[in-house]
Amino acid sequence: MTIRRLDIKALLAAGAVATLLLAAPAAQATLIGDTVNCATTGPDHWVCNQASAVVGSGSEFKLSSLGTEVFNVDIGASSIRIDYTGSGDLGTGANERLILSDLDWVGMAGSIIGIANFATANTLRMEASDVAFSAHGVDIDFNSASFSPGAFLSFDLVTRHQVPEPASAVLVGLGMMALAIRRRRATD
Repeated sequence: MTIRRLDIKALLAAGAVATLLLAAPAAQATLIGDTVNCATTGPDHWVCNQASAVVGSGSEFKLSSLGTEVFNVDIGASSIRIDYTGSGDLGTGANERLILSDLDWVGMAGSIIGIANFATANTLRMEASDVAFSAHGVDIDFNSASFSPGAFLSFDLVTRHQVPEPASAVLVGLGMMALAIRRRRATD
């Protein structure tokens, strides 16, 4: 009788633990580890130092104008920061844009639905409305903005992710608990 009660208690505990563990939320989605593409539009003198990069620590891209590096582009887990690296003031012209594409999340499918926490320092004429987005890309319009030493702009990506359905995991755990309760009633 003691062995049967231990089996039932162990089965109940295992069912409860399985329900909790299997129904736990999935890992957070992140851009870290994703390969992102960089392109520019406007006059031919604006270029990305490489066409694509894997998101990790530090800057993923460097933007140059007329052969001089002027911006570092750092993509975080769910944010973008662009730092002006020049020593003097820089004015940009019309239609000069930075396009970051193929922003796909590692760990969970998702899409960009907006931006938040837009911030700038030492810049003129850069606003949140200068950032356009699609489900998997960001287009930053430098339209006639100006930058002074130490300037930056940054923002967070607002995303929507497809969360895996935990119903089947919950059902397995509940089924194990039901079996344990049924066994317990049968032995009483």
